[in-house]
Amino acid sequence: MPPFANQNFTSLRAQGIAAGGNITNVSSIDPLSFYVGRVEVDIDQGGVSWGLELSPYIDRVGQTVTSITGQMNWNWG
Repeated sequence: MPPFANQNFTSLRAQGIAAGGNITNVSSIDPLSFYVGRVEVDIDQGGVSWGLELSPYIDRVGQTVTSITGQMNWNWG
């Protein structure tokens, strides 16, 4: 399995966040989403969060991930 997004969010990076900045959703990013397509985390003060439904691209039972363009398919099983 790929590494989790919150493991990449180190205390060194946290130092660059302005007082009152919002980082609460960093740990909720599906670690396989990076294989589906580009992932952006916008550190903002009270911004609106949204995400794409990833179930058409991530098959945990079949242990595969397909890119959003359909050009790549990974089988980790």
